[in-house]
Amino acid sequence: MIDDRLFITSLPMNRLTPAQCASAIRAHWGIENDCFWTLDTQWN
Repeated sequence: MIDDRLFITSLPMNRLTPAQCASAIRAHWGIENDCFWTLDTQWN
């Protein structure tokens, strides 16, 4: 299965390479997931 995902940024087009863009997205979700893991662990 393939999912399409859209992301919005205020950066000008071609400011980031596709690899840099993917890395920034992964880093953002990594922060989100770490925070929720901590909350889930504390609250069971």
